[in-house]
Amino acid sequence: MLDLHRTQAAATVDVDLNGIIEKVLALTGRQLRSGGVEIVRRLADDLSLIQGAPQDLQQVILNLVLNASEAMPGGGTLTVSSQNEDEHAVISVRDTGAGITEENQRRIFEPFFSARVTGGGVGLGLYLARNTVEIHQGTISVESSPGKGSTFTLRFPKR
Repeated sequence: MLDLHRTQAAATVDVDLNGIIEKVLALTGRQLRSGGVEIVRRLADDLSLIQGAPQDLQQVILNLVLNASEAMPGGGTLTVSSQNEDEHAVISVRDTGAGITEENQRRIFEPFFSARVTGGGVGLGLYLARNTVEIHQGTISVESSPGKGSTFTLRFPKR
């Protein structure tokens, strides 16, 4: 199953990451709001385009947004931001949820690792997200503290 995802990125085109973020938030907005999640957008008006496969990148951002929502079962704030940094277009997905222990932060991008106590998932979401980001010559990182939430940051080379 993992080998199926190790292919090259689909045909690449100029990608507007802000447009992808807006699609994901339109898709998930009702679910997020009904769960008590406030959505904050901080999107750069001048965010650079990147080269990529839009559907693959949309899946990555969707995964991060849904994970953030699951980390805030009682509600909270989801902040999605974009900005240009040097030669990169940068996306951040931040939640005010439970946070991730330092030990789990070291393992969350491993295949089949899941820190969920109950409910679905097989531990492939962040592993596949990392692979997709790397196929796009980007990086994914996490900053988190238990009880204070998490921030996942994606960096992609500008077109």
